[in-house]
Amino acid sequence: AYNFLVFSQFLGITAVLSGHAVLHDRQCGTFTFLLLSPVRRVELLAGKVIGAMGPSLVMYIVVCGGYALMASWLPITASLGAFLPPSAAWCVAFFLGGPLWAAFVSTICVVVSCLVRDVRTAQQVVWFIVFFATFFGGFMLSYVLDEGVMVQVGVALLALLGTLGGLFVGAEVISRELRR
Repeated sequence: AYNFLVFSQFLGITAVLSGHAVLHDRQCGTFTFLLLSPVRRVELLAGKVIGAMGPSLVMYIVVCGGYALMASWLPITASLGAFLPPSAAWCVAFFLGGPLWAAFVSTICVVVSCLVRDVRTAQQVVWFIVFFATFFGGFMLSYVLDEGVMVQVGVALLALLGTLGGLFVGAEVISRELRR
């Protein structure tokens, strides 16, 4: 249960932070200037994703990782070795899968931020995404920990493919907006 909460809350926080990334620039009038900058659309969106993930990633690693490490030292958790550090599957899920799933969810929310025109709509759609993404991502990362490292690598690769696909779709969305 602890791992599910850690992963799902990390995904939720990054989604909320990224749900207004492009919308805020559009409302402030700086979006046009960003589009004129010498960066590709994919790089612009990746920067928005990384910027939204930064603060929550630091908290995730320090607080949740530290707590899990301390919990693994307790005698009562001795039977839960596959679900806590230093388990290899847990380390892959925590350091690779968690950030990649957060990037995937954040990318989806940044693309939503490109499509919507007002804050209320952005909030509603982002919370809809958060609801389903946190359950799915949290489940994928936490309830298959005992399946081993290769399953966790597969879960992380799934998130990486989703992130890359989302970035390229988002770049097309922005380019379509320019043609209007």
